[in-house]
Amino acid sequence: MSSLLSEKLFKTTWPDNLDEHLDEIVAYLFCQTRSKIMHNLVNKSQTVLMLDLIIPNAREKLLILVLQEFESLILDIAEAELSISDIYAVNSKILYDLVCKSGNKFLNNILQVNKKFDLRVLTEDLYFRSILKDNKVISGNLISYLLFGTSESINISFQYVEALLHNLIIKISDLSLYFILNRKNIYKVICQIPVAHLIFSPKCWSMRSIEELQNNLAYQNIKYFYVDQPKAVYSNRYQVIILSPQGILDKTVAIDRLDELSNLSHTHSWLLNLLEVQDFFLPKFKYIIFITGRIIIYISFSIINNLLQFLFHAITRSLVKLVKNS
Repeated sequence: MSSLLSEKLFKTTWPDNLDEHLDEIVAYLFCQTRSKIMHNLVNKSQTVLMLDLIIPNAREKLLILVLQEFESLILDIAEAELSISDIYAVNSKILYDLVCKSGNKFLNNILQVNKKFDLRVLTEDLYFRSILKDNKVISGNLISYLLFGTSESINISFQYVEALLHNLIIKISDLSLYFILNRKNIYKVICQIPVAHLIFSPKCWSMRSIEELQNNLAYQNIKYFYVDQPKAVYSNRYQVIILSPQGILDKTVAIDRLDELSNLSHTHSWLLNLLEVQDFFLPKFKYIIFITGRIIIYISFSIINNLLQFLFHAITRSLVKLVKNS
């Protein structure tokens, strides 16, 4: 790495569109990400991942495969000379193609399946729908930063773009594996391949373990699509999944998502209205509860204190009478 590049990375600011060293920094980012993939890939996040069903070595191969596919995609977009608006316009298709290509490459190159399968994604699947709804955050912004840098008025860090890249390759890898294992015809073929037993973890061959994982994933998808996702849009937040020395972790980043509010469904809009009502009334409700609690405690202590005083005086009078009578 050149000293100039080291200096730019030390400043930790992603270059703007006028920086002549943008390509060099992007190349370094991909190289560094590839290096991080080859380390600890244990899932220590709060997110249920299908990647847990394959052994670490196969997990590493799949993530590198997706990284290579995305790197090739970036070069194709650069050669096509697409503008930023063009990229956002076709971003959903970019994600769709990336999932399908990665899934087929995993079947052919890693599982060594010669037969071709139709990996077209079911559009009603909640996991895929949530990925598509987040397409601007997952890939649109990332591609824009990699090809065009940032504007002079916006400062983002190198680590921020790195987190977006980690998140993309993990999400695409997980979604590719999700659709492969949820196709019964593909799963039957995989079970008959000897090499599959060297790639998938032992719990993958247990129907109970698979059903448990699928149930947890189904609950996670429903919760994310109907609750967490609109809440994240409303709060201008997004939870990325990153690679770290400790393993795969969750991290929440701040991001401008105001333009996504108009794309929310009626159900999501209703939930946002509910959140606004909650944000308005909840602090007041908590304050009322706090004051009411203090009043109740004060009254309770007063009653107990008066009661103890009454008992004390009653006992004292009884003792005095007892002494006089004796």
